[in-house]
Amino acid sequence: MIIDYLNQQNRPFSAQLLQTSLSSQGLTKTQITKALDKLALEGAITEGTFGKTKIYWRVQEDEPDADGDSSASSLESEVQALSAELKELQRETSTIEART
Repeated sequence: MIIDYLNQQNRPFSAQLLQTSLSSQGLTKTQITKALDKLALEGAITEGTFGKTKIYWRVQEDEPDADGDSSASSLESEVQALSAELKELQRETSTIEART
């Protein structure tokens, strides 16, 4: 239930915020904290500590980028191709400037 709520909301939560949001489900803060720690240990959610507060959020790795491409290697390939194109255009520009 907690992981479903985190996935649905897609934003970070502390145990207290989750307890407030899920109070109608009859879950206590202790139950929520134990469940969050277990889910974080299993890698089902991500945990971050900010000061004394632990914040939990859904794992974002499976999310596609805005253009629908979730592969970092394809992005790296695109960057390399564009870098090569930029160098070629800079060479052409230098050649043209040298002629004038």
